[in-house]
Amino acid sequence: MQNTPVDPASRRATLAELVDEATEHTRAAGRADLAARLAATRTRVVDPRLRVVVVGSLGQGKSRFVNALLGLDVCAVGDDETTAVPTLVQHAAEASAALVVAEPGADPERVPIPLTELRSAHADGHEIRRLEVNVPSPLLADGLVFVDTPGVGGHTNPHTSATLTLLSSADAVFVVSDASQEFTAPEVSFLRQVRTLCPAVAVLVTKTDLYPHWRAIVDADRTHLQRADLEVPLLPVSSLLREHALRLDDESLHRESGFAAVYDHLRDRVLARGADADRRA
Repeated sequence: MQNTPVDPASRRATLAELVDEATEHTRAAGRADLAARLAATRTRVVDPRLRVVVVGSLGQGKSRFVNALLGLDVCAVGDDETTAVPTLVQHAAEASAALVVAEPGADPERVPIPLTELRSAHADGHEIRRLEVNVPSPLLADGLVFVDTPGVGGHTNPHTSATLTLLSSADAVFVVSDASQEFTAPEVSFLRQVRTLCPAVAVLVTKTDLYPHWRAIVDADRTHLQRADLEVPLLPVSSLLREHALRLDDESLHRESGFAAVYDHLRDRVLARGADADRRA
């Protein structure tokens, strides 16, 4: 007897119903923590796109990296904490943006905002779940979604636990640490947590244009990873050089920026992995 194949959309709908049922049970049991994880799982079930989450301490260059990678100004950049909520960047035919807000006991609601107000957007007292930015992008059109996150660091940081919960639905993670100094013990500990939640992890050593000794920092970081028994790729990059390369259409600057290795990583370790998973499904 031959099994009748089930189309992916029907399979996703069935799995979503099972997750919804499990979520109701966890809420009834007072387990809001598990309900949040199941919500992340549901997102992953119903949306087959691959989520790449960018995490790291405050001021490491996460938002500027996302902008440079896409060649677009979609994430707020500055000296202060410009990313206050997760910013989801996804492909669309036309550029737009929306705040996803929530009321207790109600479904999340999208509130459109002008693209010129991404940095100053507010929700009039409502809880903001995330900021969604939709832009035309060949890279995102391949099935990738990037999530820029608030800075983490330390157990008292209010964003750390929320970011770790977000990683449970990630298909890949970039951990950002700039080239000003080698890994600290808390960074290695955080990286180990990230690796547990999402095995597809790479470290971006940013701001190589600012620090002439960046190669020594990369070597020291590699030693820290070996001592911690963490097999994680290290990708040194300069978002500034990437921006100049795009503006001047300069291939040598693009090579020097290190972004070619990032694109190779996305192609070989993220998109290819996602395609293999689809074939197995």
